[in-house]
Amino acid sequence: MLSKEDVEWAYRVVLNREPEDDACIQEKRSACPNMKILRDTLLASDEYVRDSGGTPGKSNIVIKPIGNLRLYVDITDRVVGMALIHDNYETEELKFVRSTVKPGWNVLDLGANYGIYTLTMAAIVGVEGSVVAFEPLSPIRELLMKTVRENRLTNVEVRSEAAGLAAAKVKLVHAPVTINRGGAFLTSLEAEPRANHVADIVTMIPVGMLNLKRPIGFIKMDIEGSEGMAVQGMENILAEDHPIVMCELHDPQLRSVSGTTAPGLVQRFADMGYSCKAFIPGGLVPVSGSELAGRVTNVVFFPR
Repeated sequence: MLSKEDVEWAYRVVLNREPEDDACIQEKRSACPNMKILRDTLLASDEYVRDSGGTPGKSNIVIKPIGNLRLYVDITDRVVGMALIHDNYETEELKFVRSTVKPGWNVLDLGANYGIYTLTMAAIVGVEGSVVAFEPLSPIRELLMKTVRENRLTNVEVRSEAAGLAAAKVKLVHAPVTINRGGAFLTSLEAEPRANHVADIVTMIPVGMLNLKRPIGFIKMDIEGSEGMAVQGMENILAEDHPIVMCELHDPQLRSVSGTTAPGLVQRFADMGYSCKAFIPGGLVPVSGSELAGRVTNVVFFPR
């Protein structure tokens, strides 16, 4: 766990101030397992964006070579976009995907963002396999579709819906001024958006109801707290196909969006016959649900 001094140092460097109080320090220590996640959290904060002169509606689109493929990225997105440019975005997770996904597999990318996982998996599964990528945030989805067209990926389908529990209209809440364009999350139509945020009306669907090419061998899921709902909406796929599932578990966001917790989701997977391992530098380690409470952690669920 990060020390009190680590959090204080990060606040001074990124926000040019001291943390509010000891409770704030403890919350960051609990939620951020390492300095990279703490830094990215502070860089994505409304305070940093405001004080660093973020401008609504501005973007700077570049093409990032990924081997012999090309990925469209917005480099005003300092959290995901710039990490992709500098080849330091989720390196352990991408290494795992490259070693795990096999030619001919059918895979899902829930919360595809710019499409680094979509692109990576499409190259592996080949024309005999398929990738279905879900990205409901329209500016990001447009870049994803450009990437698919640029690379002539005939094995990729891009969908605009948000993965969830039931077919419904929902709000997709996001900040128009931000350095992290991957932070959009779902709320009900009745909910009021947060300050300095806007809401788009999008369609939520249960993935398990779609006419997908089966069996599904691998699912990547990073959908800002909607993971709990998405799992309920595709329990048939999990029960019948037993795919490997790699996902982010953001405990506070899971509580807010899905009404569940990281420990609760780990238990739900365990009840379906899955074990859980968490990413650490250098690999994966077994982890219990209680160890993920209050934290943001990337994990893999393996069918037993």
